[in-house]
Amino acid sequence: MMTLTQKQKIELEKLREAGMETVQRLRRSWKLLAEAEYWEQLASAAPSKHLTDAPPPGCMT
Repeated sequence: MMTLTQKQKIELEKLREAGMETVQRLRRSWKLLAEAEYWEQLASAAPSKHLTDAPPPGCMT
């Protein structure tokens, strides 16, 4: 079995840290995307009160 040199260990640790930062960034992005999709679906599912309660254009009430 080969052992790592001190320099290799340092490089490996830097790569691990960079990988962990990338994972955290992707998790945040995924959560933001999921939240945006949720609000988009909620908005499209609920009819707009402004549009349903407003009289048709040109209608005098």
